[in-house]
Amino acid sequence: MGTFLQDLRDAGRHLRTRPGFAAVVVLTLSMGIGLNAAVFTAVDAALLRTLPYAEPGRLVHLWSTHESHDQPRFELSWPTLRELQEDHGQFAAVGGYNCSPVIWNDGAERSRLPALRVTANFFDVLGVRPQLGRMFLPGEDVNGGPRAAVLTDAFWRSRMGADPAVLGRTLVLDEQPYTIVGVLPPSFPFAPGADARVAIAVQPRDDMERRRTLHWINGIARLRDGTTLHQTRERTFAYAAALRERFPDQMQGVSMEVVPLRDVLVGKVEPVLVLLFACVTLVLLVACANVANLLLARARTREQEMAVRAALGAGRRRLLRQLLTESLVLAVLGGLFGLLAARLSLPLLLAGIPSREQAGMPFLEHLDVDGRVLLYGGTLILLTTVLFGLLPALRASRPDLHDVLKESGSVGRADHARHGLRGVLVAVEVALAVMLLGSAGLMGKSLLRVLSTDPGYRPEGALGVSVVAPDSAVEKDEAAIALQARMLEAVEAIPGVSGASRVSRLPGTGNGNTQRFLVEGRPPPSGAQPEAAYRVVGPNYFRVLGIPVLAGRAPGSEDTQHSMPVVVVNRTFQRRFFPGEDVIGKRIRPTYSPQAPVLTIVGLVGDQTFGALDQPAPAIIYYADGQFPENPVSFVLRSNRKGVESDVRRALLDVLPEATVLPVRSLTEVLDQAPSMFLRRYPVFLLGVFAGFALVLAAVGIFGVVSYGVVERTREYGVRMAVGAERRDIIRLVLRRNLPPVLAGAAAGVLGAMVLAVVFRGLLFGVTVADPGVLAAVVGVLALVALAAALLPAMRASRVDPASALRAS
Repeated sequence: MGTFLQDLRDAGRHLRTRPGFAAVVVLTLSMGIGLNAAVFTAVDAALLRTLPYAEPGRLVHLWSTHESHDQPRFELSWPTLRELQEDHGQFAAVGGYNCSPVIWNDGAERSRLPALRVTANFFDVLGVRPQLGRMFLPGEDVNGGPRAAVLTDAFWRSRMGADPAVLGRTLVLDEQPYTIVGVLPPSFPFAPGADARVAIAVQPRDDMERRRTLHWINGIARLRDGTTLHQTRERTFAYAAALRERFPDQMQGVSMEVVPLRDVLVGKVEPVLVLLFACVTLVLLVACANVANLLLARARTREQEMAVRAALGAGRRRLLRQLLTESLVLAVLGGLFGLLAARLSLPLLLAGIPSREQAGMPFLEHLDVDGRVLLYGGTLILLTTVLFGLLPALRASRPDLHDVLKESGSVGRADHARHGLRGVLVAVEVALAVMLLGSAGLMGKSLLRVLSTDPGYRPEGALGVSVVAPDSAVEKDEAAIALQARMLEAVEAIPGVSGASRVSRLPGTGNGNTQRFLVEGRPPPSGAQPEAAYRVVGPNYFRVLGIPVLAGRAPGSEDTQHSMPVVVVNRTFQRRFFPGEDVIGKRIRPTYSPQAPVLTIVGLVGDQTFGALDQPAPAIIYYADGQFPENPVSFVLRSNRKGVESDVRRALLDVLPEATVLPVRSLTEVLDQAPSMFLRRYPVFLLGVFAGFALVLAAVGIFGVVSYGVVERTREYGVRMAVGAERRDIIRLVLRRNLPPVLAGAAAGVLGAMVLAVVFRGLLFGVTVADPGVLAAVVGVLALVALAAALLPAMRASRVDPASALRAS
């Protein structure tokens, strides 16, 4: 212990004599460790921590799947969920939830409140206990039963003042009174797509309770003791097959999938986090290679010191321990500053994540530099000490007394070996930097490809707004149609509005519900029934959004509840269900009910993307709003006048003061705010930062190696110039000697970037893993940086005074 303390004192004394060198090393390490630790906090919170539920490893999510569905997974039907709850041979317990907002009337105003609609046993399945009051009771999730609500801790504190007497109070949600029966614990992080403020016991309507073709409830289940996920999946597949046999008309092509609950909570964030963590690990390796190069250069200036110590009896082990202690001190300082930087950077990283995205990432609540991150940081310190310190220490602890004590100072074998080793480290730095640049370039080009994708309509200059009317105002279809017509007239009358239309769901907000159907004149399919998404639209919808009508007509004012039911379909619908046929005049019959009307196709329009731009356009059926009204309803309008948003809101409330009018947004904003767009933009920004830092370190490494070589060979260059070599000859010679490691590193880096892209192929869009444009740009940027870094010392070598060099020789 005493020897180690002595080594620490010697290391501190030595580093104090070279503060500039120590500062550069500590700064380099702190950046590498800090970036790594910051990303690790997110990886730890999302992927490594145990979910705060009872026995979380036994919790699974239940999905429906359909062989012809545009969405790979979707919700269960209520009858299926109820059967699973009653069949105790499948799971230990099964609950259900639906993420959909409610309208809260607090007596002063109406506002939209994110909510969880859950079965009575939902929280029991998760093993969550209230911090106040109780959870739901059996019978509260039955139509006509008592209406109960459980508040989240955040809502209880922010809107109820954390009042413990809140139990028993009434919340008016969707114009219905709900009794507050409990408050959830602060750690409840269940938010797969909704920042829920309140949970209510779901009470499905008659049609939602009865129809197996209406998929709207998500399933949560707990595995039985002694069963594996694989066994449960096999039993669930068998159960789905039995459902298809029992209900062939309603369940054709429908199966079920069982996935761990964590996969749903983390969702699409996992591959992004893994990619970011892989990239910051590469950054840390670049930093370690850079510091190792600095230590090798520093070792050259300490050769006499090491030789003298060896001559005085210091063994190699003693010298090695001293040098590693110095590296440890540097790593500890770099690690401490890096962890501090990681802690300070977390608010900045969170600030770059919109609140709507944070709502779907409950793990962000645990983002902090806590004991787990500190332990990880300590591990990084030890690893980096070995990575950057061991090789230079091994070299420096074995001084060549003959070379060191030669007064001629000519370049010896050790110098050649050291220079070759530094070249290898530069090649490693360059390879890692190219891998980072390639990853950033491929992700960046994917983002550009997404942004340049044609959504099938013109979002520029178009606005959208959604309106929720009380059920009493739209109880009958005739009343709903008349009310929505008055609202549309009010919007169209606003100065600066050049066109407006009704639509059941705004573009850019997802595909929404789907509709199964049969084609009149064709025998029922032996497999899955055809299925398509649907929208209810007004006569001007396609004109307002600039969607081309390719054949037939759009829905018109003549399409009423007293006329023949008609629909319009898109190009994807035609290609999928009527390939090579004229779709106009074809008739389809929805299968959700035996009383469903036969629909005549009267128009064909271009494809329109309803989700994010990186999602393909679905097959879609457009209903006429004069025949099939829906509540809530949305309006799209075209206007470039500033301030029109407030006029739209005011006009709608003038028609129905009891309505809840959601914020008016531009359709461009709606597209930009799609969750998948954030998962593309944010990683591109971070990867750009990582790649830029690695590129700077690689440039510093190249500059250092070339400068070191110039200093070593100053006399050689002087002699060459004395015998007639010109400046450009010296520059070419320096570059020829020092650029091969750069070229080798670049070639290895290109291959590494392609391998990395193959691993994360699912994050790319519209680009290949070997995109020639991206790889050429990466190599070009690196070539310019490397040439600039090497040219400065090469030019210095070309200005050597031959006379001075010969005198020194």
